[in-house]
Amino acid sequence: MACSVDSHIGEYLPFALDAADWMPTPIDFHGPVSEVAEKAASWAARTKVPLPLQIMGHSPEEVVPIIAAMHTGEPRWIMAVNVPNRGFLPDVADGAVVEVGATVDGDGIHPDEMDPIGEPVAGWIATQVELQDLVVEAVLQRDPDLAFEALRNDPNSPADESACRTIFDELMARQAAHLPF
Repeated sequence: MACSVDSHIGEYLPFALDAADWMPTPIDFHGPVSEVAEKAASWAARTKVPLPLQIMGHSPEEVVPIIAAMHTGEPRWIMAVNVPNRGFLPDVADGAVVEVGATVDGDGIHPDEMDPIGEPVAGWIATQVELQDLVVEAVLQRDPDLAFEALRNDPNSPADESACRTIFDELMARQAAHLPF
């Protein structure tokens, strides 16, 4: 079994494989990597040995620079932050979480206003926002039928409703302990 590590594009666009090669990573690759990282983090948290963390370099994640800018008040531009859309992307639904550049300082995160994305990308995003809203409604209403509707309407789902039902039933069975239904 394999999973995609293609920056998630294949999760949203059913034609992604027509536009680029699929670069699968064996699904069991991630487990051992996570285990090693967890053991190293636990050891580092317990050790009294001084650790030369500076030799590891800066994480590609932006959380530390965001916290530093908010703490020091020194403005810093961050390439990508996730924020609820408040007109930052004008052709994306208000309230949808978007990833945009932002200046961060002691007063918080100040997202950049972007140009419209345009079609067809704005339409693809609107589809995903609608599906995410449907999943949230399914959870809030504790309604598995709404969750199935979200799966059924996903552009990457099989066209055959019975195939969708099979997928949904298996997901429900495997995740039953974590679902509100």
